[in-house]
Amino acid sequence: MGSSPVTATTPPSGALAEVVAALARCLGEHGVGGEPLVVAFSGGPDSLALLLAARNAATALGFSPIAAHVDHRLDPGSPARADGARRLAAQVDVPFRLLVAPPGSASAGESPEATARRVRYRLLDELRRELGARWLLTAHHADDQAETVLLRLAHGSGLAGLAGMAARHGSVLRPLLSLSRRDLRAAVAATELLPLEDPTNRDLSLPRNRLRHLLLPAFGDDVAARALGLAAAAAALTAGIERRLLELLPGLADRDESVAPRVPIHVLRRLPAELLPWGLALLHRRSGVEYPPRAVAVAELRRQLYRCDRVNCDCGGGWRWRTDAAGRLRVEAAEVLASPFTYTVEEGEGVEISAAGTTVRPSQPPVTARTRRGAPSRAALDLPAAATAEGR
Repeated sequence: MGSSPVTATTPPSGALAEVVAALARCLGEHGVGGEPLVVAFSGGPDSLALLLAARNAATALGFSPIAAHVDHRLDPGSPARADGARRLAAQVDVPFRLLVAPPGSASAGESPEATARRVRYRLLDELRRELGARWLLTAHHADDQAETVLLRLAHGSGLAGLAGMAARHGSVLRPLLSLSRRDLRAAVAATELLPLEDPTNRDLSLPRNRLRHLLLPAFGDDVAARALGLAAAAAALTAGIERRLLELLPGLADRDESVAPRVPIHVLRRLPAELLPWGLALLHRRSGVEYPPRAVAVAELRRQLYRCDRVNCDCGGGWRWRTDAAGRLRVEAAEVLASPFTYTVEEGEGVEISAAGTTVRPSQPPVTARTRRGAPSRAALDLPAAATAEGR
């Protein structure tokens, strides 16, 4: 086929037809038609199969695919891969956009892989908004899903995490989760196109690569199949819990997406204790926050929630929980990147800080020379006392 475009003048067959059918089902469920559609395109075999399917389905469904490649500039070969992705998109006859990750994007305590993922989705979403597109497509497939579930299991994830990746998350659609890596590679092999290979996929210092190349081959295909079964069961249970939460927290059901969701704290107080973390995670998702709050942050919110009518504390990742004048809790971006959690301590009462293995009990004794002398369990702060409870 050389450099000539791959056209959709004949119906796809074989493995490519299966990929096109999976994509068409997904887009049909979401009413796609007459609009641009951003396809995350690394140039690898999986995203190439998705781009081929999008090109084949575009005319019938009336959408316009755009291939978007993110160059993270993390290794010397990344610019060449970006050029290769551009050439492949031209061969498939799909418009191409190159997005370059800015340097210095890492956050404190964030791994390079997590930083790359966060920046990649941010850039892709910015392009989606620029183009006026509703959806971003990714080529995640069943093998990716099994790996995700097993990795989360290894890290002690809860039920929601074990549900794996959702077919839809916000504006992201994953239409190929029912297909295997083998299915997608067969679809590409039926053409004369040569997908790109990312050398980081062979880096065994990365947990996913060790799982993919060492552990899964050692355990056999049954482990991946059982992981997918676990994900399906966890997803069904999670969906049931979320339906119940939407009954208990009606403000999070049908809402105006231009307004940040808010939940009255008296409603949160009535939630069963075991459902509070789920309710807060749902609030986060409806607020556009990618990850649910950490358990230590939920514990601090619970402490404030049942003690006063004003809540103001970090929930991690640069976000804060804060109540408005009407006593409704919302999630908002912190003015300064928040630490993983903070504690609110009231005078005369203690708060246990489990992460540090200690309890803090503030008091206001008269300041003496002894107060200022150092001691392992004592610290003195010369701060003016505020006159209001809000300023404590």
